[in-house]
Amino acid sequence: MCFSVITGKLASASGHVLLAANDDWPGCPGHVHHTPRRSWSAEDTFLTVKGTPIPQVPETNGYTYSACAYETGTRRVSWADGVNDRRVAVSMQGVYAFANYQKEGDLLECDDLTILMLERGQSARHAVTLAGELIARYGYSVSSIDGAEGTACLAVADPEEGFFLELLPGGHWCARRVPDDQIECRPNCFGIGEIDFQDTHNFLCSPGLYDFAVEQGVIQAGEALNFAQAFGGDTTDLNPDYGGALNPVNTLRKWAVLHRAGGLNPDPAVQQYRCVPTSPLSVRDLMDLMRDNLEGTPYQLSQCPEAGPHHNPYWMTVSTSISQGGTVICMLADLSAELPAELGCRIWFSFSNARLAPFVPCYSGGTGLPEAYQAGECGVFDPNCAWWAFQDTAELACRNYEAIAPQVLIPRFEEWETQAMDLLDRREAMALTEPETAGQQLAQAVEQLAAGALETAREAGTYIRGKFLCNTVLDWL
Repeated sequence: MCFSVITGKLASASGHVLLAANDDWPGCPGHVHHTPRRSWSAEDTFLTVKGTPIPQVPETNGYTYSACAYETGTRRVSWADGVNDRRVAVSMQGVYAFANYQKEGDLLECDDLTILMLERGQSARHAVTLAGELIARYGYSVSSIDGAEGTACLAVADPEEGFFLELLPGGHWCARRVPDDQIECRPNCFGIGEIDFQDTHNFLCSPGLYDFAVEQGVIQAGEALNFAQAFGGDTTDLNPDYGGALNPVNTLRKWAVLHRAGGLNPDPAVQQYRCVPTSPLSVRDLMDLMRDNLEGTPYQLSQCPEAGPHHNPYWMTVSTSISQGGTVICMLADLSAELPAELGCRIWFSFSNARLAPFVPCYSGGTGLPEAYQAGECGVFDPNCAWWAFQDTAELACRNYEAIAPQVLIPRFEEWETQAMDLLDRREAMALTEPETAGQQLAQAVEQLAAGALETAREAGTYIRGKFLCNTVLDWL
């Protein structure tokens, strides 16, 4: 499972687009890596997931990205969400109820497209168009991820605009622009409704999409084409837990966005994925949204019998809330263009369920996170690895959720994040006035904050272990 949100520039308190994404794959450690800008020769190639090389371009962007420690074909880590040094952000979520028109020889998978878009995208609109051109040339197939052989919806954004790009195996696709004054989300399903083929500003589509829909019998000639209705579906045999558009894991996560950001209370089954927020959204607001667990709503998980005596809202294996126990990493891209291009923009990563872990910052221009944040293997607990350290503390909080999470863990991380934002604001202001030392200043800040976040998590874990024993709480500590 995964989940993405794009906030339009007029819906954002900062006046530029924000993108946030959860990567949900229980037990698979999340890494953050940086790939520098690079020049290539005419003989160089890009190696696809299936192992087939395709020609490389003369120069590729640098980019910072998260991924999970599971292999997909030729990739040691999979399911990338990231931002390049052109401030183009890309994230993705799997879709498991879809019409499959895959052809023999279709080459590219979603794990190829995200990296190619980060490497080559000059803007969000260019990245979407580029993906279409690559699909037209090489074909597009379902993912070869074991246990999640679906297609994908990609969130693509830059400081000025954002799109959701929905992909059909076999080569057809559609992208719809997020209105500037709205916030839009996508859980594990298609969400593009009726396509206006004359509106090329807000809709980008594969050539011949309408005629293809008529040929396949999903619409009659002359009828409007609703992409999600024609090609999505409400149920799936591929992965019943993730489900189609009407599965609660999809309806309630998008309901939470409409409710929290827009103050709305629609029937969750209504296929609505965007709204005008009640007030412009800050980075902190978007962090809070990615941490939502339906608390205080009719759908709250903490009051279910399965939540136990300590009302743990993270008891579900596949959750109906945005934040969930199976989140391995959450990315928030603050796509500000204020800093020089070589420094990039802030990216925040939370290395667990974001309700129970802090957002740690770095920069898309290459001021990345230390080595501890770049490692972690499945099933091999390593306290020196950032992901395992944050996961460990989050798991401890679930030992007695009501007493630990809101009383001990969350306040500590909120205080740390406030201090981190203040420090970065000061360093960025200095970077604008002292450009000769800007890179060094930001690198020092990122290193300091990365170490501080780990120390805060470890100190909290030590306190929790000492006070909250298996069946005893030491009230005097």
